[in-house]
Amino acid sequence: YGVEDSITSMETLIQRILEKSPDAKIYIQSATPMMEAFEKTKLNNDTITEYNQKMLELCQKKGYYFVDVASVMKDKNGNLIAEYCSDPYPDQSGNMGIHFTDAGCKAWIDYLYTHTA
Repeated sequence: YGVEDSITSMETLIQRILEKSPDAKIYIQSATPMMEAFEKTKLNNDTITEYNQKMLELCQKKGYYFVDVASVMKDKNGNLIAEYCSDPYPDQSGNMGIHFTDAGCKAWIDYLYTHTA
């Protein structure tokens, strides 16, 4: 859908949640990076970073919590840390370069434990 349409869809979803549960606290988790070998023209780590930035801005504007899990899942180049990826190589088996190893899940969970209210 692209970044803008994805943000609009998220806003619609949040609004529907708040209509049913007006006192809900909204937590938005960042999208996590992917392995560089799997990047596409429109879906890539630059686009994920742009999406996360716009989600952060939305959260700041609306008073939602933004949980930046991506910050502990990416390497210095913005790619998913290789040790955190359970399917790091393109092949015919449907690998996507986005799934986590146990170490990746631990990093994700540790971040959530220390960065949520």
